[in-house]
Amino acid sequence: MIRVRLRTLEAMALALIARLLIRFVPLARWSQLLGESIPAGQSADIADHDETADTQTDEMVRACAAAVRRATMRMPGTICLPQAIALQWMLARRRIGSAIILGFVPLARRGVGDDLHAWVEWNGRKIIGDTGDAHARLLQFRTSYDSGDCNSGTFC
Repeated sequence: MIRVRLRTLEAMALALIARLLIRFVPLARWSQLLGESIPAGQSADIADHDETADTQTDEMVRACAAAVRRATMRMPGTICLPQAIALQWMLARRRIGSAIILGFVPLARRGVGDDLHAWVEWNGRKIIGDTGDAHARLLQFRTSYDSGDCNSGTFC
């Protein structure tokens, strides 16, 4: 139970930092904190799939996503982008590669819901922010880790 609360506090702190960055700092100044930029037409899926066989990693990804959901329920006004950033940072701290995708609704469907959206993918699955395939990819950022390599990610 204490681990759940600590993860929730971590998610709250990271979501708050993300909200402040989004609100007060231009994207160009902090986008490198999201990882390597990937062209929108290219797959943002992590190249090495060692995580597929690792149930511990899968459980940790789910636990971090749940912590972000719990945290943002306690933080009114925390929309999808700070949630996605907080989750990706939590995964990066645990050396779990993921991708954060920022998308938009195509012109023909605009005005029906949120025109902009952010979500996190891990191992080919949407972990947080899944709205089906309603949004086209605009920007993608990826973190990935080689065993023993601490230079490729934001947190080590």
